[in-house]
Amino acid sequence: MPDGSRVYLNNGSIFQYPDAFSGKSRKVKLTGEAFFEVSENKDQPFIIDIGEAVVTVLGTSFNIRQDPK
Repeated sequence: MPDGSRVYLNNGSIFQYPDAFSGKSRKVKLTGEAFFEVSENKDQPFIIDIGEAVVTVLGTSFNIRQDPK
């Protein structure tokens, strides 16, 4: 990703992100499941929109899954 973060998608998942991050946050969108390794940046939080929830982190590694309805 533009900031050095890494995202590993599970089968059938969709991940959307901009060519470059600008502004006060790093916003992305996920449908499905992915493992994130987010580069630390306290001045620009990493925000993941997963439909009915939004996850905000400053820099960490984690797995996230959006369960189908």
